[in-house]
Amino acid sequence: MKVLSVCFDAGPANNVGPVVECLRQRGIEAILFAGGPAASVLEKAGIEFLPYTTATAAIDACDQFDLFYGAIDCNSCLPSLEIILEMKERGIICPVYLQTDYWGSGIYRVDEWKQVTPDRVFCNDQRDAELAELIFPKMAPANALASGWPWLDAYKTSPSEIADMTKQAMEDLGIDPDEIVVFFAGQLNRTGKVFTELIEGIVAVDQPVLLIGRQHPAMLLERDQDEKWADERKQWKSALSKFEQWGKGRYLDCTGPNYNVQLLIAVSDVVVGAFTTTLIEASAWRKQTIAVLYPESGMQEWLDVTKGSMSNFPLCDLGACGYANDSNELVRLLRLAYRSRLDDEIGSNQSKCVVANGGNARRVADEIMRQIN
Repeated sequence: MKVLSVCFDAGPANNVGPVVECLRQRGIEAILFAGGPAASVLEKAGIEFLPYTTATAAIDACDQFDLFYGAIDCNSCLPSLEIILEMKERGIICPVYLQTDYWGSGIYRVDEWKQVTPDRVFCNDQRDAELAELIFPKMAPANALASGWPWLDAYKTSPSEIADMTKQAMEDLGIDPDEIVVFFAGQLNRTGKVFTELIEGIVAVDQPVLLIGRQHPAMLLERDQDEKWADERKQWKSALSKFEQWGKGRYLDCTGPNYNVQLLIAVSDVVVGAFTTTLIEASAWRKQTIAVLYPESGMQEWLDVTKGSMSNFPLCDLGACGYANDSNELVRLLRLAYRSRLDDEIGSNQSKCVVANGGNARRVADEIMRQIN
């Protein structure tokens, strides 16, 4: 039995890669193509793949296959869509299975994805499944399966392992056990504004903290090219100046590939962002989280990215993340987090909507096996 698979973006690679590995372990010939950021992710994970160039080349190289399993990428390249359309053009008939890696994957490029109707879409939860139905309106609702994102399997870690990891990371980063650690994970558009809002909140609470900042990796990639994110970096730097003028905290820059996001989450008392996947990762370890979504900054970016299909970040809607929609609420949430009391509001909901039991990739592989056997 043979499965053709493809991904292009980093997030999708963290989903598709583990499922492909699971299929290979069961004796399935799973041929994976990847390009862009996905190639780096798979190479680092030690997952074998072939370079993706064109849909024609991928299909020709795979020869005959029994099922197609691809990622719902949403950036510049959509190889899954290209392959599905090429299959249609050639008259190749086989089951088409797609994988989300975030709530509403594909919404940003929905007009293009609407050209196809997959046989299955693997989603995280019921909310994600409902959004898949919007992207693929001709697909039967029952074919959007809430199986949990495979990338969350990496967060199946025992409390003792997390404790050991945290202790070592704190030593490596020079963090004092008595320090309150706030970790801010940046995105791209409007991230400078959201970072400024966080620092204003920290200053308003007026309690010493260690602030860990991590800019989105793509900002560094653009730095020496067309300065696409120059304004965002300028706002970030300006916000840091306010933090330094306050004088009651210290800042640790953890941007770049030398810093493991899991370790940064482990050492943190509270993880803050707009709607970054880091908030979901932190929820998998039941960390205190806050989404800063003021109407004209974080929330406006959310509405732009999702094209208004979701009125709020699902993690907040599900009560699994603190929702700071203005400065007063941000201050309130930070004060709770500093006292380790934010967990009282969000902890029980995190376990319901972020499944990290190590079985998500296996569940997707099981469904694929049922179809091709």
